[in-house]
Amino acid sequence: MAFGGIALGYFLNIYPIWTATIVSVSAAMGITKLRKSTKISGDAAIAVMLSGGLGMGVILVSASPWIYH
Repeated sequence: MAFGGIALGYFLNIYPIWTATIVSVSAAMGITKLRKSTKISGDAAIAVMLSGGLGMGVILVSASPWIYH
C-alpha cells in the first residue's frame, strides 16, 4: 500500500511520505474491517488491499506529470 500512497503524494504534489503513511494506516484499518464484516480470511483481505494499492500506484504514476520531465 505504501507504493500507492507514494504515487498519490507525487500525483497531488504533496510530501509522499505523509501520504504513504496515511494510506498504509487506512489500509490496515480497512483490512481489519474487511475481516470482521465478512467471512474473508486475513490472507485474502491482505491480498485484496495489496493488489488495490499496487493498481492505484501504477495508474497514478502513469498519470503523474512529473514522470515526463
